[in-house]
Amino acid sequence: GGINRTYYRYLDEFYRILALKINHMTLELLNARTTFFRKAQPVEKINIELLKTLKEAFKEGVLIAINQAESTKNELQIPLFYSEDSPLSIKKRINNIDYLLGYLTYHKDLGSWTLDIEDELIGIN
Repeated sequence: GGINRTYYRYLDEFYRILALKINHMTLELLNARTTFFRKAQPVEKINIELLKTLKEAFKEGVLIAINQAESTKNELQIPLFYSEDSPLSIKKRINNIDYLLGYLTYHKDLGSWTLDIEDELIGIN
């Protein structure tokens, strides 16, 4: 559960690795409390094109707060925060609604992902 800052020369590689990591961590979250008799819940792969819509936000810095994901019966919402270089600590940033960019949502019942962003700075509404 730490913070990783990674730079990639090839953006396609970045999106591919990010999608794999999000899928892996989502799978762990959704199946953390499964019992011996219960089948593990599969997680549909996230579409890389969906992540590419965050291109402008990634340039500024985005914190994908998987550890703060909220799960309901049908959804898992992963908050996304701005994380530009500044002295403001990560803990203060993720507790400040002003830095909330939106949510990456996995719909368990549909097996699909959506991006719920309302930030005109990156050209997404």
